[in-house]
Amino acid sequence: MHLRVPVLLAIALMASSCGAVMKTGVASQPTPVPWIASKPVSMLMATPSPTPIPPGTQGCRADQLKAVFTGSGAATGGQFTGSIVFGNRTGMPCTLEGAPAVQLFDAHGMQIPLTVSRSTDPPSGVVLIQANTADIEAQPIQAGRAWVMILWPTHDPATGTCSPEPPRGTVLGFQLPGGAGNLRVPIVDPRNGVTVAACGGYLSVTPFQATAAPQMTLPPDPVHALAIQLDVPHSVAAGTTLHYTVSLRNGGVQSFVFPADCPVYGEWVPGFAKDFYVLNCRPVHSIQPGQTQNFAMELAVPRTTSPGGYTLYWNFAFGIDLGTPGKAAVTVTP
Repeated sequence: MHLRVPVLLAIALMASSCGAVMKTGVASQPTPVPWIASKPVSMLMATPSPTPIPPGTQGCRADQLKAVFTGSGAATGGQFTGSIVFGNRTGMPCTLEGAPAVQLFDAHGMQIPLTVSRSTDPPSGVVLIQANTADIEAQPIQAGRAWVMILWPTHDPATGTCSPEPPRGTVLGFQLPGGAGNLRVPIVDPRNGVTVAACGGYLSVTPFQATAAPQMTLPPDPVHALAIQLDVPHSVAAGTTLHYTVSLRNGGVQSFVFPADCPVYGEWVPGFAKDFYVLNCRPVHSIQPGQTQNFAMELAVPRTTSPGGYTLYWNFAFGIDLGTPGKAAVTVTP
């Protein structure tokens, strides 16, 4: 599965016209589609073939560039990703190469300590930044720009938690290779409401990559037509697995047909768990208007989870127009 520039979208916590329902209780019939422990593949953006660099093209300076945080998304291994696109304010093309140094700042402008590693996948290369490509908000999908991806862990996979809780970064700083200057980039992601809260202070960054022009106009993502309802037991013991059911109801006027690559979903409980899987959609070809399809789900509850009341959330992990996540109350017992 390849996601095109610029947006990698993660779990949406915003309101929409789709009604997600909070519910607890025993899962209803018909028998749900069985759960499978299928993890998503890499969700990094596709990289086009290199564009020839005109002779004499100079390296980009920070004052020539505009950078925009264009979205966040879920990656494998309990990580989140953020994509940053760089455009050219000037009438002359320039080049970028390598990976920038990264800093992180909180809402008060204080720098947050980080241990930053530089990813080698995708590989580094010289990227041509075309002239007059700084209008990123108006035309986010446009060739001739560059992007980098940052990745940060959200929790310890062994425990499902992060302790101590990491500070939340709201501004990224990028130092261009070769001493070409610095850029400050606000982390603005209204869809997901994300901040960069790097568990353990670890973050990695990819080398600059060229953006790719869209090959076709993509239709609206139909997942927004699926209302999500959770049927969850009233309680679950720490150190066991929560078994519950997700019901997807097609509230639209057209059939919802599952794509060839089954969609990725996320399930998370603030305080102890977050994970991402591929929906077991193979047994189900489509959901007709007004119909509901049930899917069995599992979520490990770490033994270290404190007893008490929690809220479980479930939603698709990417899409052009995600609906409100399903949610349900659950009590963790000793």
